[in-house]
Amino acid sequence: MTDIDHNDTEAYNERAIAYNFTRSARGQFIISQALHIAVEELKKVKPKAMQEQSNIIDMEYLVEHLYPLYRVVHSGEGEGGGPQDD
Repeated sequence: MTDIDHNDTEAYNERAIAYNFTRSARGQFIISQALHIAVEELKKVKPKAMQEQSNIIDMEYLVEHLYPLYRVVHSGEGEGGGPQDD
């Protein structure tokens, strides 16, 4: 019989909770927002040669295909398709 390492069990439980959060609407929004802001900030890096283009492209891909919620909310796509006032 093996002893259960409670630290491993706790870490596993926390990872499971975090994973489930990423699947929730709130988690999806937070990830989407983080990606959106990260892309905006990376595009500001000067000189342009120092921008991490592959990271920007990958982040934009994730936003487009998995995490569009922040963009949808802020563009008003869910409410008539037009931009909204801040």
